[in-house]
Amino acid sequence: MGKLNKQTGLCDYQNKLVDKNNNYIQRVYDFAEDKNKRLWIATMGFGLFYYDLKTKEFTSIQSRTSLINEWIGCLHYSDDNKLYVGTYDGVNCIDLDSPDFQSHKILSQNVIYSIFEDDEGVVWLGSSEGLSGWNKNTKELTTYTTADGLPSNTIYAIQGDGKDFSLDKHQCRNFPIPKEKQQIYQLLCQRRITGK
Repeated sequence: MGKLNKQTGLCDYQNKLVDKNNNYIQRVYDFAEDKNKRLWIATMGFGLFYYDLKTKEFTSIQSRTSLINEWIGCLHYSDDNKLYVGTYDGVNCIDLDSPDFQSHKILSQNVIYSIFEDDEGVVWLGSSEGLSGWNKNTKELTTYTTADGLPSNTIYAIQGDGKDFSLDKHQCRNFPIPKEKQQIYQLLCQRRITGK
């Protein structure tokens, strides 16, 4: 893990992130900063850590929460002080307001590649099994797959522009859309299909 000095252009490597055997962790996949100045760190095979930007200390939270597994590929911090953790076995939502970082499973048995939250508070999960939308208010999960018209069940990236979002360039292209699904696909793929 490194920190870029924008003034000098030099990178200062932070070799303080270690596993339980004191080995340096080199497989860092994602970061997310919360309102308490903690930098959350997703690692591949070593779990979830945070770096306190005030005290400059690293903390592992693997033993303090019931994460699905230690293979974490993506993170998303939400304005309601929740951290969504995408792993190779689903996604968990961690309540950062709880003293012991209570978490609950939203989706399991899927490799989660990307997490995106839209303006209406729906958390979209790109996975190995399609695209899922988690409505935080109703606690409903809706999944879209090739059976619904997606060209592939593997969604690697979701990009937003403040109005809507699109899937990664390999997923959103011209494909037949069932009439009853046109509204959701206009939301999902508009920028890739129409270029607008």
